[in-house]
Amino acid sequence: MIRRPPRSTPSNSSAASDVYKRQKLVRKRDKKNGFTLTELMVTISIIVVISSILIINFRQGEQSYKLQRNAYLVAQGIRKAQNMALSSSEHNGEIKNYYGVYFDTAGSDFFYIFASDNKIYNPGSNEEVEKIELEEGMVIKDISKNNLNIIFSPPYAVVSFNPSVSRATITVGKESGTCPEDCLYIKVNDKGWVAIETTP
Repeated sequence: MIRRPPRSTPSNSSAASDVYKRQKLVRKRDKKNGFTLTELMVTISIIVVISSILIINFRQGEQSYKLQRNAYLVAQGIRKAQNMALSSSEHNGEIKNYYGVYFDTAGSDFFYIFASDNKIYNPGSNEEVEKIELEEGMVIKDISKNNLNIIFSPPYAVVSFNPSVSRATITVGKESGTCPEDCLYIKVNDKGWVAIETTP
C-alpha cells in the first residue's frame, strides 16, 4: 500500500506561486489588448486610400458645381433684363425703350445688362445697368454671333436679337475644358424662353 504524504497547510511558497500565476494571467491579458505594427500599418493605409478617393471626387464635384453656378449666372442675367422690361424699370431716371443683355465675343468672362433707347448696346456708355463677371477659370466659350444683343421691349418683354438670329445659344465652360463635356448651353428662343441644357 502506498502511503500518501500528509496534506500540507498553505505556506508562503504556495501563496507566492498563486501571486505568480495571477501576474502571468494579467500579462497575457495585457498582451492581447494591444495592436501589432502590421495591424496599424494596414489600418493607416486603408484610411489613406479612402481619403484620397474622397478628395478626388470632391474636386471633380466642385468643378461641376462651378460650371453650373456660372451657367445659372448667365441665365439669371438674361431673366433680370427680361424682368426689367416687364416692370418697365427706370434707368438713370427714365423708362427705356429696350432692356437687354450684351455678349461681346467668345472667350470673354463677362457680359452686360443694359437699358437703352435703341436695340444695340454701346460699350462705355451710360446704358450699362450691370457688368456681370464669371468666376475664375470660366468663360463664355461660344455665342450664336459676336456682339450679340438679346433685347426685351417693354411692357411685354417681346424678344429680339441683334444681329438677327432665330434663337440665341450662349456656351459657358471651363477655360481649359472641351465641349460638350465641360460646357453648358444657355438657350433663348424668340418667345423669351430661357433654358440651360447639356447639349448644343
